[in-house]
Amino acid sequence: MSPVRKTSLDRRSASEDSKEQRVPTPRRDLIVVRVGPARSRAKLSDKETSGSLIRGIAKATRKPGIQRTVIFRSRTGKQVYAYSVYPQDVTKIVREDKNGKKSLGRFVNGQFKALRTKTL
Repeated sequence: MSPVRKTSLDRRSASEDSKEQRVPTPRRDLIVVRVGPARSRAKLSDKETSGSLIRGIAKATRKPGIQRTVIFRSRTGKQVYAYSVYPQDVTKIVREDKNGKKSLGRFVNGQFKALRTKTL
């Protein structure tokens, strides 16, 4: 059997489909090459730029206090909590729900576990 030979047409279409770009690395002996078409960056609206976000934060913090409804708002329907460190024992966490009920507990494997002994 004879090997399959690529024509110039095959080489041209392959080079047009994929672009190669060397990626900078921290070591001289490590070479990383990115293959494929360049990804386009996401377009940000004017409201999403850093300048407009900072102006919005400045406007929100001009007045003292933030309404509870703003803090505990959830678009997914899940309950939202506010967490803070318990001042008397920094190994414990205070969890507050939208009604103002505070529970004392700890985080175990990424989940809040309320202590049975104390409700603030």
